[in-house]
Amino acid sequence: MIKSFKILMAVGLITTMSTLNIYGAETENSSGEQIVKDIYNLKIEQRNINEKISDIDKSIEEKKLIQKESSDVEVVQLNFVDDEKSLKDNEDLLKNSVESEIKALEASKLPLNDQVKNLENQENNLKNEMNGKVNYGSWPVPGFTELSSPFGYRIHPITKERKLHKGVDIPADYGTEVLATDYGVVSFSGIQNGYGNVVAIKHFDGKTSIYGHNSQNIVNEGDLVYKGQPIAKVGSTGRSTGNHVHFEVTINGELKNPLDITSR
Repeated sequence: MIKSFKILMAVGLITTMSTLNIYGAETENSSGEQIVKDIYNLKIEQRNINEKISDIDKSIEEKKLIQKESSDVEVVQLNFVDDEKSLKDNEDLLKNSVESEIKALEASKLPLNDQVKNLENQENNLKNEMNGKVNYGSWPVPGFTELSSPFGYRIHPITKERKLHKGVDIPADYGTEVLATDYGVVSFSGIQNGYGNVVAIKHFDGKTSIYGHNSQNIVNEGDLVYKGQPIAKVGSTGRSTGNHVHFEVTINGELKNPLDITSR
């Protein structure tokens, strides 16, 4: 019975490996590596332009507030002056001036919006070029390549129950930097059940990577991260028996053995 189970496990793992369509298993200079890097750079450009648009929007709101406040003041002052016409003329001049500034600001947004759309189109084209392939990732804790627990079913070290271990455990010294294995966006950074301090990254090729039990997370949700960027520090938070990184990977929501798509 035990022998049969081992055979089934081996077949399952071989099947999983064979169904993965991976870029760059042999070299970092693969087309997939360049594509995800290009998408990352496009994301940076989009974010910078969107920040400029946001600043313009704030300026427009400030102008509108000035316009409203000056109009309210002028209406109150009409009760205290004789020359209502002169005051009304000044009010109209101010109103027209502010309206012109608002129109100019609105016009300055148009080319920026066009740039964002263009960058989004370029990004979509690059994603289509990936054609469902997954980029090969780098190791999250360079210099620490041994595993204390592999991917697959095991007896849980704390509960003593047989459970699926969804990732691999990599022992490392406390405080060692944990690195992003590929380009992406931080989808979660915080505390989560048995994972303790955990960081999750949504990558541009359909992967999501998870790094658990950190002593400290050093990125925030929404951050753009590059391959090899420090994102956390090794620890033993959550349900843990010692300093290590729980490293987990899914592809389009499907759990995968991290060793099949990362290089040690």
